Amino acid sequence: MRKVLKFIPLLATTIIILLYFYDKFMADLICLFLFFIVLPVIGASIVLFIKSFSFANTSWKVYFVWGVIDILLVVVYNVFEAPNTVCDPDIMAEHYEKNALKMKELIQYTNQALDDSAAIQLEFEHGDVSIFHVSSKRDSFWSNHWDEDAEDKKDSLMAVVGLTSDELEEIHDRLDELGCIGINTRKHRASCVIDFRRVAMGLYSYILYDEPMSEENKEYYMEDPAYIPYSETVVFEYGGGAIGPQVFPSELRDSFLSAHKPW
Repeated sequence: MRKVLKFIPLLATTIIILLYFYDKFMADLICLFLFFIVLPVIGASIVLFIKSFSFANTSWKVYFVWGVIDILLVVVYNVFEAPNTVCDPDIMAEHYEKNALKMKELIQYTNQALDDSAAIQLEFEHGDVSIFHVSSKRDSFWSNHWDEDAEDKKDSLMAVVGLTSDELEEIHDRLDELGCIGINTRKHRASCVIDFRRVAMGLYSYILYDEPMSEENKEYYMEDPAYIPYSETVVFEYGGGAIGPQVFPSELRDSFLSAHKPW
């Protein structure tokens, strides 16, 4: 029984690490509010791992292997996953320059797949549809759907805007290839929004215009701290969600615009 109990901190530590792979924001909340449990659990796991170096018996060998696996998971997370959980204007600029053509092709494909003058706001999370807002040619409003409602009703929502299952899957695949999570089309087709990534409750997006934007739009984006103009056809956007800042940090925005003139 005592040997079995020793596996509890190792198992709990592994679950915490895997939760970071699945949802960093949720993992951070759990560690924050349950720190009085999480810290002792991780501490006990470290002690067990160090003691396992003795290889005194089969149990200690198992503790050692388990500890090595946890260490490898942490390394994999920090190398491959952690970079996707942060964002700033420089990261957005670098990502755009690498993927500009594919973003344009995604927008063209999506607009062609939709019925004329139909529009969607579509976002995926863990392979499922998490946001699916639709507006048909005849609608003057949006029909909004989140999470389970969006996933459960996706077939009927696709019918509203003229998408097929294959087209929806193609949009999903192209977003995955781009390293982005969503797309928001416009009925007028003059611009489109591609959602890059979420960090905590914040959403970083690209507003992409077909043609150079008007002087009025240029002035608007320069003055509103929720936006960072990148060029005459590209604007970075930040949305803060229900709580927290609703704009780019002023020091980051000012520094980026001073180093990179959009026009």
